[in-house]
Amino acid sequence: MQSILKILDDLIITQMNITSSRIIVDEHILKEWLNIAQIEASKIKIHIRDEVFRLSEHKDIKNFISRKHARLIYLSDSLLSYIDQNSNHENAIPENLICVQKAIFLIVDDLLHFVWKNYEQYCNKDQKIPEKYRIFIVREFSSKLEDIVCNEENSSNILLTIALIPIKKVIENKRIKITFRLVYYLRDLLNEINIYTRLNGDDRDEVKLIRRLIHINFNTIHFANYVVSYLRRELNKIDNTTEQIEKLAWYLKITNQISIKPGYSLFDKQQDIKDFLIVWILEEISYLEKKLQLAGVPSTMHQVMEQNFKLATELSVPQFACLIRLLVESGVITNKNKTDIIRFYAMFTKSKRKENITYQSFRSKFYNIDESSKEEIKSLIIQLLKNIQDL
Repeated sequence: MQSILKILDDLIITQMNITSSRIIVDEHILKEWLNIAQIEASKIKIHIRDEVFRLSEHKDIKNFISRKHARLIYLSDSLLSYIDQNSNHENAIPENLICVQKAIFLIVDDLLHFVWKNYEQYCNKDQKIPEKYRIFIVREFSSKLEDIVCNEENSSNILLTIALIPIKKVIENKRIKITFRLVYYLRDLLNEINIYTRLNGDDRDEVKLIRRLIHINFNTIHFANYVVSYLRRELNKIDNTTEQIEKLAWYLKITNQISIKPGYSLFDKQQDIKDFLIVWILEEISYLEKKLQLAGVPSTMHQVMEQNFKLATELSVPQFACLIRLLVESGVITNKNKTDIIRFYAMFTKSKRKENITYQSFRSKFYNIDESSKEEIKSLIIQLLKNIQDL
């Protein structure tokens, strides 16, 4: 089937291309060009509506719309190039030719707006934006960047500098490919940065910006390295290995709880920043645990192990972890080092289903309490209150 864009395509690429044919300035031909463009634009809109209605499969509609959208962008860029060439031509170009080119450019731009407004969900977000939009985007980002710089008192803020790198690249590098997806992402990034720079005093915490950047999956190498350096600095403040493990377990919990927009990232072919950090934290925990094991454990623990003593419980591992967590948080168990508490109960407890409870399993259940375990422990506590009368 012949493409609905063929006539408009031929008009713009062949007849209006001053580099491939003699410049025609006949008023009648210019009017005919404009008339053809207007008629074809109306036909294209009707055809697109009819075709979308006719197609039943989502993938077929997406394929149809994305191809038409991409071609319209190409036609828009071509017209903008003609206008730019004619405006800077060494020979005088008739003004009426440039006026018609601009008029047809607006017709194509209206078609692009029509497609995007009505069928955005079917458009390819990785499609390059029209060059006209690039001009507006660069202006928009430059203005917002200027506001951020004005609000930022500390010019040596390394994290902020890292966060602004993609914005500056779009503004400064005319060759960089700007896609619709990138525009959406960078607008969100600018919004997050702007919120951060407007905070004052104690509210101005870099951890807040780190969490917001993880939330929008700011998965650049620079940011990943910065967060790893931050975690190392925090760990270096602690001399005790078990406390370092506990600190990392806390960071693991916090990182796990940060939500990421599905399918959202700066670089879609790179690992999600959240996944990268979780893997890094787990590897650090594993390393420190092995280091702790090589250092040995107290002899009293060896003696208990030699006797094969284990505290038996009817509770499941998640339920028992919930109970111990409750005792710790309530101050009944007063040991400060949660890592040692977790290791102790994992080593010297057996549930009705598990003879041997691993440290990793108990730690996971300790920090991530599920609702069913909470309900079971609630029921247990109520039963204990009833039983106390019989003591």
